[in-house]
Amino acid sequence: MNPSYNNSFCKVLENISWDSYEYDTRVNGEFFITKQEWNRSIVTIINRSSAQVYLHSESYGADTIIVSRKVLDLLCCLSDFSGANNNTFSPHTLKIESGLIFYGNLGGRYKVYCDCLEKVFRKRNLILEKKDMNNTPKDFVLSFNELEKVGCLIDVRF
Repeated sequence: MNPSYNNSFCKVLENISWDSYEYDTRVNGEFFITKQEWNRSIVTIINRSSAQVYLHSESYGADTIIVSRKVLDLLCCLSDFSGANNNTFSPHTLKIESGLIFYGNLGGRYKVYCDCLEKVFRKRNLILEKKDMNNTPKDFVLSFNELEKVGCLIDVRF
């Protein structure tokens, strides 16, 4: 019997990982001097995942990212992040009923949502809304195209 995937956000095309503690390791022959400099490299990883989405969809890259709480804290410290004004109504209402809250934009390109109620999980290469699950998700970034319903999952290790 096939499960119903009516509540899926997107199909996962690729898994990528990013380690927050690897800022003192060599990347492309050079060291990242500071942790802040390394933290900006997560934007590069998000852009690479968007390129993967572009290759597998009808000429659209990723336009939306859903992140865990810890990743949101990291993104809010970056200069590329512009927070939403809480005094105005946000036009972005993606799955607001399932615990996703709009927090702003990253790099003027991605709408950033946080999975505040930890209701997003992965099953059979689909990202689904969690229903009565006891396990909490790892820290992650899900970059996907809202229209095409395809994306990449970035596992973030702190």
